[in-house]
Amino acid sequence: MIHMKKMAAAVALAAASIGGAHALVQGDIAFTGLSTNTTVGGWSFATFADIALGTTIYFTDTSIQTNGTFVTTPETFWSWTATSQVDAGTIITVTNNGSSTAQVASTGSVVNLGAGTGGAATAFNVSSSGDTLYAYLATSSTFNTVPSAANTLAAISNRATPYASSDDPASISGITLTNIRGVSTLSTEVTAVLSTATACTTAAACRWAEFNPTGTYASVADLKAAIANTTNWASAQESNSVGLDAATGLITPVPEASTYAMLLAGLGMIGLMARRRSV
Repeated sequence: MIHMKKMAAAVALAAASIGGAHALVQGDIAFTGLSTNTTVGGWSFATFADIALGTTIYFTDTSIQTNGTFVTTPETFWSWTATSQVDAGTIITVTNNGSSTAQVASTGSVVNLGAGTGGAATAFNVSSSGDTLYAYLATSSTFNTVPSAANTLAAISNRATPYASSDDPASISGITLTNIRGVSTLSTEVTAVLSTATACTTAAACRWAEFNPTGTYASVADLKAAIANTTNWASAQESNSVGLDAATGLITPVPEASTYAMLLAGLGMIGLMARRRSV
């Protein structure tokens, strides 16, 4: 009996260590929408991995230079924190709540950090004439203006001109870029480059663009491929009051490794018990 209890405890411990949420890394999220509207505008992003309770992602439209550091004049910073585990295959929105200084998230909580120093909230002001929004990890808000101390996960841009030294996501190795104007071939994993077949064809930048899921996807790879398919995006040249949509359950759930481990362990214990009874 003691041996059986030890086996059960060991199996449970091993199963608990398999699968589940992990610390986010590059490639785990991608932007799926951007709106520059000051009343309902904001952004959306998809997660390709489970996001653990308490995880915080920082966002900013402060420009990044070719040396990988933010320009000395910061713009607005935000923190988004998971208030429960967020499953892979979720699209999260962060949008203005009737005011450019007050944002609300579809899941989790968002805080407007102002100019990154913990001061008063500043306006959501992603430029309609061309801007880049970054998502990154940092140990605390005090690192908001030091990209070298952060793990930059992704960016979305509506720039109508090539990147310059004053705002260059290419300076960040491995970043996942969603480019809604199609002026860049950045990164190891470009998620979406909208073609000139979209509404954003003039010299001005896109003011609204969003990925539209076509259903449920069998795997993370399939969801990434769908985001990279420009036919799954809608866009608009002019500012509008069309909101951005959240979504859940975009990836067909499959049993986690821990589930299989527990199943096999259970079968093994049943077999052992049957053997002991037959002896």
